[in-house]
Amino acid sequence: MRHLKIIWIAKIIWIALTIVVLIKTLSSYDGTPNSEIAIFLDMSMTLLSFPSSILFLLLDVTVSALLAKYFSITILVSYTELSLTWLGLFLVGYLQWFKLLPLLLRKLRTKRPV
Repeated sequence: MRHLKIIWIAKIIWIALTIVVLIKTLSSYDGTPNSEIAIFLDMSMTLLSFPSSILFLLLDVTVSALLAKYFSITILVSYTELSLTWLGLFLVGYLQWFKLLPLLLRKLRTKRPV
């Protein structure tokens, strides 16, 4: 029972931290297409969702580069872009920490010899 309480508290803290990052990001966005607040968002959420966040950001950069190269579409910093980046990093972090890691730990426990 204590184990479940610790997991619940960790989940609440992690979600609260990610929401603080989102609020800080959106409230500090200055409306410019090259706003530096995007760096704060990327770094903060990368730390909170590491290591899966690295894969997400690599995919994000790759898609952005392909859109720019083949369709001349440049994704500029905006409220939408910041929110979608946060959402993607939130989802991969949540899945990693609260779905995949517990599943992996359960599998490792069941394979342990008695």
